[in-house]
Amino acid sequence: MAAALQDTLIYCIAGEKEEASPIVIENKIKELKTEFDRLLVLAVDKNDIIDYKLKQINETTFKLKQQKKWIEYTAERSEVMEFKAKEVMGLISAEDLGPTEYSDTLVYRIIERITVLSKEKICIRFIGGFEITQPLC
Repeated sequence: MAAALQDTLIYCIAGEKEEASPIVIENKIKELKTEFDRLLVLAVDKNDIIDYKLKQINETTFKLKQQKKWIEYTAERSEVMEFKAKEVMGLISAEDLGPTEYSDTLVYRIIERITVLSKEKICIRFIGGFEITQPLC
């Protein structure tokens, strides 16, 4: 039982780390800025193609900056979640869990909420925000 809970926590943590690196995004922004500056020099005369390209680069740069902020925010959040998950895993491994043993203390320390979804399913939310949906037997 403890191993299953630990595997679920590890899976939840690993699932959040599939995004691009802020460093990669920053390099793309620098490349776009260089291209933008180069085109700006060429844009002395009225040229619709260069104006369109400048607008496109500006929009892409803006989107990349937003993406970078989001990734940095989720990385900070992920660190907090990992810390909480380690706490929960420590509590789980500190308890002596047998398959037929029930511990009120453990339940109060690691489970935040249990939600009944239907007659057949419940959702268990652990401290730290990790959730698992379980069928009822």
